[in-house]
Amino acid sequence: MAFIFTEKAAEELLVRIHTPRNERVPAVDLSGIFIGTIHSWCLQYNCTQPDFYKITPVDELHLDALVARLYDDLKLKEIYNKPFPKAI
Repeated sequence: MAFIFTEKAAEELLVRIHTPRNERVPAVDLSGIFIGTIHSWCLQYNCTQPDFYKITPVDELHLDALVARLYDDLKLKEIYNKPFPKAI
């Protein structure tokens, strides 16, 4: 398992691992390794847990809609001293 900061870096590391393996020892099974961000691992893990089978990841649009709905309740204008949406 290797946690990387970005998906692009994870893809590069996977290539660096798989290329020499394919050339030198193709019989070695690397299917059990994980290389990616901590967020992608957590999502993958949660999706295998029965309590989370129906989870839907929140994307930026959903997050913006949630913040817009709760903007006044969270007192974001007072916290950041900027109007919506700049205070997000």
